[in-house]
Amino acid sequence: MHSELRILEVDKINVFYEELQVLWDVSFYVKEGEMVGLLGANAMGKTTVLKTISGLLKPKSGKIIFCGRRVDQLPPHKIVESGLIHIPEGRQLFPNMTVLENLEMGAYTKRAWEKIKDNMEFVFQLFPRLKERKYQLAGTLSGGEQQMLAIARGLMACPKFIMLDEPSLGLAPKLVEQVYDTINRINDAGATVLIVEQYVGYALQVVKRAYILENGRITLEGKSEELLHNDHVKKAYLGL
Repeated sequence: MHSELRILEVDKINVFYEELQVLWDVSFYVKEGEMVGLLGANAMGKTTVLKTISGLLKPKSGKIIFCGRRVDQLPPHKIVESGLIHIPEGRQLFPNMTVLENLEMGAYTKRAWEKIKDNMEFVFQLFPRLKERKYQLAGTLSGGEQQMLAIARGLMACPKFIMLDEPSLGLAPKLVEQVYDTINRINDAGATVLIVEQYVGYALQVVKRAYILENGRITLEGKSEELLHNDHVKKAYLGL
């Protein structure tokens, strides 16, 4: 059960790539223990939002508060140390390293390294397939296994908050279900989750609440069931 405490608050951020503005006054929040969606078509600014939260981009104005502390001017490694993990689009594994080595790379903060044994046990329980393949090179895994490894590597960092960018990208429908089932279990185990996804209809069946991002602006927000019945969402994203 999630609390009323807002673990993440994004407040009116404006973000530019050099001269080009890509986000306009984007504001949203996630409460502790929630699973929330940031949804919309491709190239609407969703990945830019995640990169800004994780410190890879700096907002021109606005602020980002995580666990009661302002983080928008912190370097990325400090944001990771605070318990906020970004699992990027396209998995971005180390292909010439084994599954085990990739997992160890996820535990690079002091807090995570102290708990590496427990965390390794947890991810192998969650992903028995990775345990079977722990000495295999990451680059030789199937797409679904690579996505599992990307999520598992994120979990090795002891996250309080996990941001997943397009976890279903390039996966067969059956594997998408498996990945989302795992994300549900991670959420049930206590992590707060923010999912960026272009398959709006699918994501709305999984998250409890969502925001729709269009052309760098939040245009809709609400509970999933409300958004599933929204005329604009039905027409623009669900093909109804």
